Amino acid sequence: MPPAVKNFGIFGTLIFMHLNSAKKQNVNNLKTNTEIANYLANNFRETCTPNNEKLSSKFRSDYFAQKLNYSNSDNIKPLDIALVEKSISNISEHKAAGFDTLTIECIKQAHPSLIIVLTKMFNFFLFNGIVPDNFGLGITTAIPKFSGSKPITVADDYRGITVNTVISKIFEYCILDYLTELKTSSRQFGFKKGIGCTHSIHTVRKVINHFHSKGSTINIGVIDLRKAFDKVNYFALLATLQKFHVNVHIISLLENWFSKNFTIVKWEDTFSQNVQLNSGVRQGGILSPLLFSIYVDSVLKYLENSKLGCFVNYQCYNSFMYADDLILLSTSVTDLQLMFKFVFCSVFNA
Repeated sequence: MPPAVKNFGIFGTLIFMHLNSAKKQNVNNLKTNTEIANYLANNFRETCTPNNEKLSSKFRSDYFAQKLNYSNSDNIKPLDIALVEKSISNISEHKAAGFDTLTIECIKQAHPSLIIVLTKMFNFFLFNGIVPDNFGLGITTAIPKFSGSKPITVADDYRGITVNTVISKIFEYCILDYLTELKTSSRQFGFKKGIGCTHSIHTVRKVINHFHSKGSTINIGVIDLRKAFDKVNYFALLATLQKFHVNVHIISLLENWFSKNFTIVKWEDTFSQNVQLNSGVRQGGILSPLLFSIYVDSVLKYLENSKLGCFVNYQCYNSFMYADDLILLSTSVTDLQLMFKFVFCSVFNA
């Protein structure tokens, strides 16, 4: 591992392209490993950048303006040994190690005093709103999105699967315990225990059948929020956490975490230049599903407040989400067009 990686930031990601067929891949007609690595790194940087810099600057200004008067900092309970032990038990064994080669088995089989050390260290992070720069350095394997072979591949043909350091995973589980009371819309079916895709499909079918039984035609719009995880605006997310009345220590911690989001790509034996990622939550991160759900919850709330589309006894059924897939339902084509317009303006311009 090159020296530059040692000081790489938390939530930074080491993209490790370790495919058996890597040497056979023609990536964008590039000739050398250095060209391929830098090409992929630049693609990740462009992808994890806000779509609208002016709007992103406004989100940033609004967040810091609200932060001056945000005072929800009372009565946060320090992490205790029991919580750290529970977080360790949440991580399955026989998983790949992070860049530091440390596995969860090493933690579980270590001397019990390690739990005390981790608890004290995590509380220092929590109450000071900081995390170590190398805390989130990860290894990401690029998985092809396509089946079979392609003569020429491009960066969008790969999906990154990240393996983070085990200590950071434990800490994320600890922080998650402070956020379990956050409730998102019942029309979001993704990332919720005991609820899956079949539940969302069943609910949508019930709504359609209800309106059909009344003699109404249902117009359906389906939106795939492409690269939605990569486009989450950090400051809009932090401001949303303020609206959810999350403790200021947690918000400050995440603010510091997001500011250290970098990536470096490795292709075979070659490393790219390091690049900063200015938006996005990591796919595979422990906190990412909840943070993403909170971020897009405003879309479902706005669609409900719009009073457009399908309602039954004043109950909103005009929109449903499963993770980043959105379905819009309306008896009116005009209403459906207005809902589409909002989603594209609010989500894709952020």
